[in-house]
Amino acid sequence: MLPAVLDRVRDDAATARLGRFADLVDAGHVDAVAAHLLADQPAPVRTDPAVVRWSRDRAEELVGSGVPAVLRVLVDRVPVPDPALLGRVPCSVLVLGQEGDALHPASVAREVAALLPRSVLHLSGPGGIMWEHRGRTRDLVGEFLSAT
Repeated sequence: MLPAVLDRVRDDAATARLGRFADLVDAGHVDAVAAHLLADQPAPVRTDPAVVRWSRDRAEELVGSGVPAVLRVLVDRVPVPDPALLGRVPCSVLVLGQEGDALHPASVAREVAALLPRSVLHLSGPGGIMWEHRGRTRDLVGEFLSAT
């Protein structure tokens, strides 16, 4: 998941943070990468052993990978130069978002869903699609895939 944006280059604290993250991964600092990942998780779940373990596991996978180079390129790109083209997407699309997520603003999820003619938008509350709302997210995806 990258900083959410639709039709422009995003230039804010979230993208600057990705640059610092890429530097940590390149430097091979597993502990620092894990701490960075953990800090990006919702505050109420940061001490959860599963979240701590997930952060460490992802850090170990990322160090030595090509991810930093990809992050540095993608943050300067415009994902959809002509958003009107999304109006031509014929299939159903599930758009998931989360309130209070600076890296993936809910406003972008709303914007994407409004442009896709057959979209279903679900915004969870703060706390994390992956953590506090994991069960509901799993149900939503399952229901969506079963219906399409």
